[in-house]
Amino acid sequence: MPPKERSIFKEPTILVALIGLAGIIVTSILAPIFLRITDSSTATADLSAATPTLLPAGDEYAAQLLLEARQWPLVARDNFDDNTLEWPEGGTTDSSGEATRSLVDGRYLWQVKAYTEGASLWATPNLDVMPQFYVAVDAWNTKRLDIVAYAISFRHQGSKHRYDFMIYPTQRFSVHYRGQDGTTTLANLQNEYILPFENNRIAVIGIGHQFWFYVNGAFVDYLADDSIATGKYGLGVEIRNAGDEGFVEFDNFELRKAP
Repeated sequence: MPPKERSIFKEPTILVALIGLAGIIVTSILAPIFLRITDSSTATADLSAATPTLLPAGDEYAAQLLLEARQWPLVARDNFDDNTLEWPEGGTTDSSGEATRSLVDGRYLWQVKAYTEGASLWATPNLDVMPQFYVAVDAWNTKRLDIVAYAISFRHQGSKHRYDFMIYPTQRFSVHYRGQDGTTTLANLQNEYILPFENNRIAVIGIGHQFWFYVNGAFVDYLADDSIATGKYGLGVEIRNAGDEGFVEFDNFELRKAP
């Protein structure tokens, strides 16, 4: 009887070689695909870690970022029906002015009188801080006065150490860095999305030392600044002239953190 032929696929050396060849073929096919996936995900990098390089600052990226940030895990949503976040209430006075703040009918009402030009008063809730955040609030200049501005603050470490995003009734907004040596204006721009004497929803997204700013859902500015690494979130009112008095209502405060 002639010897039985053995399949080359049963030869150990040949089998190992074929397996290696198959691995090379699969890798050559899949590697470009994985690279394309990696490249396309650059704009949505791991936001839970520190951001080592600048993210895109264009309108398209900013709009997509806002959509994603609105779905981030919720830290706090406050309709001001009660004071679970321990916002300051009652009267307060400092060298720049005085204010009375109260929660009434689901609104956080501020009545502020200035002692000095450009007087501002601030309030922060009892909330944790985080390096990557989305913070937003509705604000309304209730008496329709052109001497009143309101703001949302972030990286807030005290009345003289914070950033703030301030809205003026002239359809202008400013972003300030407040430090021990004074105030630095990082942005000062006009924008048509600001409704001078109506309710405006203002929002800030912070990722590391980069910040995106929005008014009524529209992207209005981007900047990068690393002066303050972390801090609280807050609300503020500024009055233009000494002796002037202004009235502002806040509602629907919202804070989210990156996953």
